[in-house]
Amino acid sequence: MEDPLKYLPNPDMLEKSIEAEKDSDAIYRPPKFAPTTMEEDKMCKQEKQALRKEKDSFQKAKQSAYLRALRNELEGRSEEVKETYGIESRELTRCMAKMEECAKQEEEHFIRAPITKTDKMREKHLKKSRNGYV
Repeated sequence: MEDPLKYLPNPDMLEKSIEAEKDSDAIYRPPKFAPTTMEEDKMCKQEKQALRKEKDSFQKAKQSAYLRALRNELEGRSEEVKETYGIESRELTRCMAKMEECAKQEEEHFIRAPITKTDKMREKHLKKSRNGYV
């Protein structure tokens, strides 16, 4: 029967590195890296502002009821009929979109999505302001 201790690692058999022989003062010195610059991400202030304005205008266009109706007309979609009570505010449409996204996420992941206290209060305020219709 063979001895299992025979197969243990033996640190005395390891070769000493050349760098270890040079630096024998026993202080760890990390390897030096050459400094590099990240020039890909650099944009001037005007370019950043133009990009931000473009994103903002795109978001406003997505939320605009007029542009949505125009886009539906050009694409040949049928007109959507909604039963609403009173005027739909931007806050209400944002809340409804958030609730639909939350419901979609719950169905995909089979879990209940957490609702924050501020969201509950906002929904309660919308229900009160619209006489219980959300």
